[in-house]
Formats: sequence, structure tokens, C-alpha cells
Amino acid sequence: MASRDLHRNVLLEAIKENQDTETRLVQKLAAHIPDLVIQQDHSQCLPFVKKLEGVLMFLDISGFTALSEKYSSNAKTGTDQLTRTLNSYLGALVGGILSSDGDVLKFAGDAILAIWNVNNSKDMSAYVFKAIRCAVDLQEKYGIWNTNVGVKLKVKIGLAAGQVFVSFVGNSEFHHYVTTGKAVDDVGLAEKFCESGYVVVSPSAWLYCNGRSVEHEYLTDGWHVRVKKVYERPVTPPTRSGSEAKVYRTSFLSVMADAAENEPLILKDEFSKHIYRKAVFDLDDDVLANNLRLYISRPVLKKIDDDQPLEYLSEMRQVSIVFMNLILHQDMKKQEYCSLLQDSFDIIYNEVRKMQGCLNKIFMFDKGCTFLVIFGLPGYKHEMDSAHSLKCAYRMSRYLNLVPNIDDVSIGVTTGSTFCGVVGHNTRHEYTVIGRKVNMAARLMMHYPGIVTCDQNTFHHAKLPKQSFCKLVTVKMKGLANIGVIREYIEEVRLTKASAVPSFHYQILGRQPQLDYFNQVLMTMRESQTVGEQRQLIVFEGTSGIGKTHILDSVIRQAENQDIE
Repeated sequence: MASRDLHRNVLLEAIKENQDTETRLVQKLAAHIPDLVIQQDHSQCLPFVKKLEGVLMFLDISGFTALSEKYSSNAKTGTDQLTRTLNSYLGALVGGILSSDGDVLKFAGDAILAIWNVNNSKDMSAYVFKAIRCAVDLQEKYGIWNTNVGVKLKVKIGLAAGQVFVSFVGNSEFHHYVTTGKAVDDVGLAEKFCESGYVVVSPSAWLYCNGRSVEHEYLTDGWHVRVKKVYERPVTPPTRSGSEAKVYRTSFLSVMADAAENEPLILKDEFSKHIYRKAVFDLDDDVLANNLRLYISRPVLKKIDDDQPLEYLSEMRQVSIVFMNLILHQDMKKQEYCSLLQDSFDIIYNEVRKMQGCLNKIFMFDKGCTFLVIFGLPGYKHEMDSAHSLKCAYRMSRYLNLVPNIDDVSIGVTTGSTFCGVVGHNTRHEYTVIGRKVNMAARLMMHYPGIVTCDQNTFHHAKLPKQSFCKLVTVKMKGLANIGVIREYIEEVRLTKASAVPSFHYQILGRQPQLDYFNQVLMTMRESQTVGEQRQLIVFEGTSGIGKTHILDSVIRQAENQDIE
């Protein structure tokens, strides 16, 4: 115990000595980016692929949507409480991964993808066991997290091992990275076998667990393994060498090495905010900072540049969510696959930029090759966000369907109040969106393949011609109730002049004399159709906002019902 206290005191001193380092711009930027990206050769021309061996961990968290709805009902303090709760839970999970030498690759709403990079395949067994220990430890400590509003947060964890390919794509304004490979597929499949509280190891990772003392059981397929408990201490993987070793300070190294002999160093209280990532401990390079900026979304960069707390970005905000899934041809080499991702990125980024949206994420786990685009973020808010999101979605779909080796494009669009903010640990976090509308857009994307679909809110706020929409049969979707009317959006339809008038979906009030007059005019027009053509011009004047367009929409509807052209 005394030795442990000494280690903590030495580490605290190291933290205090480096608090100035922690506030440097490059450190702030690096907190949004995984080690794997930071350590790349940023002089390479895009696109390119990096091949590596590693252990993947996929954490799927349940309860976030219910939590956001609970807190959002409190307009005054709900967002702050939601932010604190999300970051307390996600910070604990991410802190556990970082303290076990893992690298958080992606946050995707209610999911996290992490990796343990294995430089030498001979060390794979030690790293697999280290990841298993981390997963079991996370489940024991944070498997069920009780919140103060009665919502329980739960997590299920899948593990896999093997080859991972990281494709780097982008342009002069924005870069991104996409993980692919069998290990990515395996970890997604392992998560499918999970229930809340489970740690499930894929066959590819379990191969490296022979002779290890773990309590486990085989699942129904006879291949995937649920790990319940770990009895023996892990074999500590060898110290990293080369450029990675240079980022350690001697005092910090000794503390970490000593702690590894006892237990994973999960720092509490004053230490919990200071879990240092090995790849960023001594970063101080203006050129590197400029390269890292390319991986961070524009709203976040604005706050960093203005030296404002990232907490200011956390809010319940009316946004339009665009989830797009690309089914890519399977029989391609990795470089061809990377080039196809770059071609897709070019189309998507250009169309999104034209419509003032923000490309937030690209990822391959869980739902295939998925792009997440958001309209209405700080600095990019527009009164026509819903219309822009639909038009952008349709044009992206049209252009992408012309690209060879893209077999299918499915897009779901939703609009509504959504939590938008930076979530995670203070040393590793990302800007993301969480809420019912995010889940719904993802469900629409998967349940209505090959088309652009939207919810009732998007249809209503877009105020686009109703002839551009087609009602679809509503299907049941996991985790969603009161789904409402689902529509397909088709931009290319033959529009009449009347089609340019926005449709209203609520009854007009207080304008009965005007409506009666127009009904009489319609009756006259209908009678005149039998004896010959008759034209009549009516000028309807009034101040802005009194409902002229609503009256015109009502007249057009009545004319259509009476077959009057």
C-alpha cells in the first residue's frame, strides 16, 4: 500500500510539472484523435492504407437515448446534467481503456471502438489477455451505472484479434480514417452475441487464450466465448520501442511499469483527469498541429481556436441527421477499396459542403460503411436545414449510385431535438450526437434499403412540394415507438406551378370568409369547364404572416379534390 501511495505521489508531481504542457494547442487537438492517427506520416498523399495487427474492443452502450429524453425535459439544467452524466460514464470507460494501454479509435453515439496495436505477432497472446482483463474490469465496475433519473446505463463488450486495415481519405479541408478488415468484422459479430453485462471473445481472439486461467462458457454457435472472470495476472507486453518510446518521461515510465506489476492504473479523484496517453505526452509541434486540425470538425475547431471550453458545445439542439450506408463490392484489393472510399468521400463532402452541413463520422463497424452527416450545428444553422438535408441526401444517392463497385446506397433522414456535444475522457473525446432521432435515422437507413427516407418531422419542416414524397409502409424498428409516417423522398418529379406552394398539415383557423369566397370561385370554374375555357385572376393581398400561403394551399387542395386543373 505504501509503495502504491508513493507511485501516486510521484505521478501527481509529474502531472503538476506538466500542466502547462497539457494546455498546449497540439494537446487539445490530439484529444480528439486516436494515437494511431497521430503517429502516422502526415506527409503521405491521400488516399493510403496502413496495415497492422491488433486486438479490437467494441463497446455498445444502452440507455443513452432514454437518458437524453429524461434530462431534456428540464429546460434549465437538463443539458448540463446530461453532459455530466454522459461524460462521467464514458469517461470511466475510456479511462479504463487508456489505463490498460488501449487506443480509442472511434466514438459513434452509443458505441466505442478501441484497439491494442500489436507490433510483433508473437506478442498477440499477451495483448489479447490484456484486453480481456480490461473488458472484464470494465464490466465489473461499470457494467450497470445507475443515474439520478432512474435510467440504468449498461454496456456489452466484444473482442476480436487479427489484421486491421486503416484507410486514410480526405482533401485539403478535411481528413478522415476508416478501419476495415476481418478483425473489424469479427468484433462486430462478437458484439451481436452479447447481452448487457457480457464480454464476448471472437474465435480469432480466443485462439490466443490457450492455457489462460479464465472462467468462460461457449455460446450457442459453439465458437464465440463469454468470459466471466479472469484469475491470473496478464503477461505484461514488451515495452514499445522507436518513436513511441520517446514520448515517455522517465519518472512517468517508472510509475507505470511499477503499477503494471500490481494492478491496472485507473487513476481516481485528482488523478482521474490526468491519464496520460503515451502518443501525446510530449507533443509540441506546430506542423503536427496543422495536420491534426484536418481531422476535427469545424464547430469544434472554432471553440478551440477561440480558447473556449468545449462544454459550450454541449446542448440539446434542433438538427437534421443524415445516416448513409454504402454497400461496397466485396471482390476488391485493399488499395482499390481505399480508392473507392476516397471517391465516395469526394462526392459526399462536396455535396454536404454546398448545403452547409457537416460530415461528422465515417465508420465500418456495426452497420457497414456508414457516413454520418449533420445539418444545423453551431455556425452552420440555416432555416432550411431540413430541406437541405433531403436535397443533399438525394443528390449524394444519385451520384454515388453511378460509381462503379458501389452496389447500393441507403439513406435515412430525421429532424428533431438531439444532444450535440463533446463526450468521453478529458484526454480522449469526440464531438458526437446522441438521441432518439439519431437512432431513428440509422434504423431508416437499414430498414429501407436503396432509397432516401425521412420521418414526419423532416417532411414537415422541409416545406418541399408534397409531390416529391411517397408514403411508405411503416415497419417496426428496434427501440422505437410512435414512429409516425415514413416517406421516400424523390426530388426528380414533374412539378406544376401549384406544387411550389408549401403544404400545411394543420387546420387553418379564422379565415372562413375568405375560404367561402374561394370555394364559390372554384364552383364557378368547375361549371365553366363544361361550356368552355374561362380564366379568372384573383389578387389576394395582406401583410406578412397573416396566412396567405396557408389559404392558397387549402384552395389548391380543394381544387385537386374536385379535379379542377
